[in-house]
Amino acid sequence: MAFKSPWTGSTTLLVVCGDVPAHVSTVFIRYLLQGGRVLSVCSDFLNMAVPLFGTVEVQEQAVVTISYRRWSSVQLLHHQHCFHSSPQHKRFSRELENTKDTDIRSAVSVEPTHVEIVDEYGGRHRLDLKILATDDTWGAPSLLSARVHQGKGSAVFSQVHLERDPRECFTMAGITSKLSISNEARLEILRDLLSTELCLDTNMSTSATSYSPAYFLGRHELKQTLINKLRPHMEKQELRRSQLTIQFVTSGMTARQPDDDVLPLLMSACPLTFSTVKYFEALKTSAIGRLVIYCDVMTSSMKVTAGHPPLVHGIVVLPTQQTQGKGRSGNSWLSPLGCAMFTTQLHIALSSNLGQHLTFLQHLIAIAVVQAVREHPGYADIPIHLKWPNDIYVGTNIKIGGVIVEATTIGSEIIANVGCGVNLSNSNPTYCINDAVRQHNKEYKSSLCELDRETFLARVFNSIEELIETFQAKGPGAVQHIYYKYWLHSNATVTVQNEHRRTESAVIIGVDNYGFLEAQLVSGTIITLQPDGNSFNMMDGLIYSKLH
Repeated sequence: MAFKSPWTGSTTLLVVCGDVPAHVSTVFIRYLLQGGRVLSVCSDFLNMAVPLFGTVEVQEQAVVTISYRRWSSVQLLHHQHCFHSSPQHKRFSRELENTKDTDIRSAVSVEPTHVEIVDEYGGRHRLDLKILATDDTWGAPSLLSARVHQGKGSAVFSQVHLERDPRECFTMAGITSKLSISNEARLEILRDLLSTELCLDTNMSTSATSYSPAYFLGRHELKQTLINKLRPHMEKQELRRSQLTIQFVTSGMTARQPDDDVLPLLMSACPLTFSTVKYFEALKTSAIGRLVIYCDVMTSSMKVTAGHPPLVHGIVVLPTQQTQGKGRSGNSWLSPLGCAMFTTQLHIALSSNLGQHLTFLQHLIAIAVVQAVREHPGYADIPIHLKWPNDIYVGTNIKIGGVIVEATTIGSEIIANVGCGVNLSNSNPTYCINDAVRQHNKEYKSSLCELDRETFLARVFNSIEELIETFQAKGPGAVQHIYYKYWLHSNATVTVQNEHRRTESAVIIGVDNYGFLEAQLVSGTIITLQPDGNSFNMMDGLIYSKLH
């Protein structure tokens, strides 16, 4: 996973335990140097990141006593390896017995304040060090902090098992009772390290998730047509999907309690938190968005559409909040209040233009989101842009949304479940569309109204349907110019690498008929680019192997 999953850009904290191979440590060090936060617990990663420490064996599974800030005489389980820079006990001198005095002086300091490390490209970096706690038995550094000099990266290295619950040590006679006495202090120290040294929010919410029933919105005949199609697959008004059971609740029925696995769908009721009048007045489509499953709090809208049998072309799932929102490459998508989210299921003929160029679908969805803002009268200058392949940006460096597509083929038809989330009215965790509207009003003395969710989503669905119809009738060339109108990459210079990892510069010139990037090398050769899969930012680490 260290190499295959684009984890670095979406990771808040990297926790490292146990033995780490050298080539994996290189990736972790890169993450630290680029501003990441690392908690290393009883791991030889310390020896790689802070190489002035030597490894010495101590008694395995020994209980040691440490003092840290306001916590004194805390008993914790020691790691079987001790990384030590200042020998105060005879046993720490064993590996240094045959070393010259001059070597000892250069390798060991009484309390190290910094260390210089070399990255994978030969660049030199300084880590500022601080010993936070030593154990009372050997004087070995039990807690150590490291910060990238003049950088944002920070790390905490622990040589005591802060992560071990005493109940996990039941096989060790006499140890469990010792550790249990200090268990509360162990948790408090861990929380303090996370908040003070790694600057993480450790406030814990004790409120349990309260899921909501969903509402089935749309014309009665459309709902009934879908129910009739699904009825052979239903049992007692329930449809079991691959990840969720949907209960179709008609008048007089008792709805089940919604939870992770069950979604009651109220057939005849209307929600108080979503204006159906405003939404359907703005909706101009013939199919997309005409049937709606709306829910205040659900696990993931993608769960509703996933599985067999397929639902119907154009149905949309609109959650206000999700507890398990799905992002690209297995990442989670946060869904605070104010985020506009949807999943739609599209049925596409395999033999059609879009069916033959399905990878372009994510671009059509992203274009539609931008058009929903910038083609609204008066909003053309709101700086909403596209970043290849499926991200929505404000300006050039603030991501506010993304698209995910999951597709399967059934006979001659492609069933595509398309998920999208966009920061509409939530300024956290980054920025939102209405922040950009307010900023525009301030700068240009204008009075544009902030966008409401119902109108915004209806306009997105209007654009999606129009773009798909255009693509199906005229092919990729009919929509590429629209993509270029809003994207960030025209004439951008990127670093690319071939299959032999040789790097060179190239200038982006567009996307091909399948939506992959095209660029021109200095030699004039036109190449097709794709991400290497190791970076959260798809524009990093681009590789090419296909030449035109």
